[in-house]
Amino acid sequence: DDLSGLEYPGVLYTNNPRAPNKRAGRKTQLVKENWEGRRPKTRDKHASPGRSNSLQPRSKINRTLLNLTSMNSEVELKNESISRSLFQKLQEEYDFDDKWLPLIDYLCSFGLRESHFTYIYERHMACLQINRASAEERLEFLLSVGVKSKDLKRMLVRQPQILEYTLSNLKSHVAFLAGIGVPEARMGQIISSAPSFLSYSIEQSLKPTISYLIEEVGIEECDVGKVVQLSPQILVQRIDNAWKSRFLFLSKELGAPKDSIVKMVTKHPQLLHYSIEEGILPRINFLRSIGMRNSDILKILTSLTQVLPYVHVHVIIPHPYIFAVAIKCLSW
Repeated sequence: DDLSGLEYPGVLYTNNPRAPNKRAGRKTQLVKENWEGRRPKTRDKHASPGRSNSLQPRSKINRTLLNLTSMNSEVELKNESISRSLFQKLQEEYDFDDKWLPLIDYLCSFGLRESHFTYIYERHMACLQINRASAEERLEFLLSVGVKSKDLKRMLVRQPQILEYTLSNLKSHVAFLAGIGVPEARMGQIISSAPSFLSYSIEQSLKPTISYLIEEVGIEECDVGKVVQLSPQILVQRIDNAWKSRFLFLSKELGAPKDSIVKMVTKHPQLLHYSIEEGILPRINFLRSIGMRNSDILKILTSLTQVLPYVHVHVIIPHPYIFAVAIKCLSW
């Protein structure tokens, strides 16, 4: 029951050419597609909206006040003092559908404000059509597995599609993490760090990634869970390209054998995310400039790959533990 597939998982839809935009000074309402639950705006055969009285638009403000008033007895709002005034602004500016009010009210409890809702509306309007009960069921589940409320706010803005993921999809992805050795206490942190992971197919994407780490890279199966905890982004990255390019580079630049590079990736999988030209090579060159030989650098990177973030092109950021171990490595 894997309903996770988006056409391009993890894409934030920031360049969607069909997304409606607010235009300064524009008086007419924005034309939208006939989304489910919305009444389509039509014209007569002469494309003249003024020909028929039935097509004359009512005042948006009057309509808003009328509809919000009529919903008083139908909708129980938890954040009414905030959500009603906010929703009225959104309707006046962006023509939000009346049926979205319960969802908007619920999302306000996570700290979302007007700018967040307009951002979501312009980039992925379909998320706002989810009914409140479904959204609450899904987000409450994420909270139950350790996602913090403040992180959920950021996730909703970055990846609003999480509102569309079914409960069975969310549960299957959490079960997948447990299956590769991620402890329950770290589930929330991983989901918060890489929410787009929830959009990836388990069978077609996530399992092949794990298989590649074990069979091609050479990471021990018992260490895979630790690697994912250290770098959740590894689940949503093209590992094959990242591994091959860094393996070839380190082999050529430092003469590093495969087992040493595997140790580097196991201890610090962020190595697969660093740019070679702008990240790894300048740091290696800096270590050379202070008198280290390739064999010395290889010892440090193999035993303590975490030293890389502390090495900058012109300075090594002081860190007593890091460099106590580095000196020990060089004394071997």
